[in-house]
Amino acid sequence: MNSIVESVLTRDFTLPRLLAENCRRYARDTAMLKKDMGIWQEYTWKDYYEKVETLSLCMISFGLQPGDKVSIVGDNDPEWWIAELAVLSSLGISVGIYPDSTATEMQYIIRHSDSRLIVAKDQEQCDKILSIKDQLPNVLKVFFWDSKGMWYYKDSILCSFEKGFQLGMQYKNDNPKVFEENLKRAKAEDVAVICYTSGTT
Repeated sequence: MNSIVESVLTRDFTLPRLLAENCRRYARDTAMLKKDMGIWQEYTWKDYYEKVETLSLCMISFGLQPGDKVSIVGDNDPEWWIAELAVLSSLGISVGIYPDSTATEMQYIIRHSDSRLIVAKDQEQCDKILSIKDQLPNVLKVFFWDSKGMWYYKDSILCSFEKGFQLGMQYKNDNPKVFEENLKRAKAEDVAVICYTSGTT
């Protein structure tokens, strides 16, 4: 019996553990593909795991605690799934936000869920978040994965994925066992995702 099936049957199955197992078994195989400017960009299981690990550690370094919520807003890109698994690997809970939500709608969900971090795709989403920043006193950091148009933004609450990966590596150098320990601490019955409907008010 393979270890994934054993994990499910013994009730210690979690998505981050599945990611780790797939990285161990299929490190160089393709996990995700995304077409960019007509060219398919490949993400192997090893790429996926390493990006999740470093972003998770970066989130922890900014104060994310077990049980904390992280709002994610953007399109169906690989970075969404990297962020989602990074949150779960930090023992946090992800909260999806529709990308066409207005700033007011985003504010409601972020505040209602008590999100501590936000992950956003691009300038459009970051502009909405910055316009309501004063109403989000509990938000520690806003990560964004598409840097186009963001070069001159100086607000300290913003952090690009590239910078986040660097900070995560630095945190890993000082805390080499945190990520693996969190994978072991996670339980199958932990809350993973909170889904707000389009009609939530």
